[in-house]
Amino acid sequence: MMHGKPVVSHLGGNWPQAQKEVLGEYADTYVCKNDADRYSILMLKLLLDKQEYDAYSSYVKKRAEELYDYKAVTKEYVEVYNSLV
Repeated sequence: MMHGKPVVSHLGGNWPQAQKEVLGEYADTYVCKNDADRYSILMLKLLLDKQEYDAYSSYVKKRAEELYDYKAVTKEYVEVYNSLV
């Protein structure tokens, strides 16, 4: 996502997962649960629909930069650390 590559994800077992939070408004479309046919349809959609690929790519890249920017994450770690000392 950080490099603008769209992803299709799947839900695993009974443990905490963050796909829906990470994929944001695209989560309902691109997160599958135990459905290989739907997974393959979504992969083909991204392969064949350039407009969807570009829109989703831009969205996930921006979202990853907002959620995982190393400077922002470092700042949060420093704030937590400072609150503890």
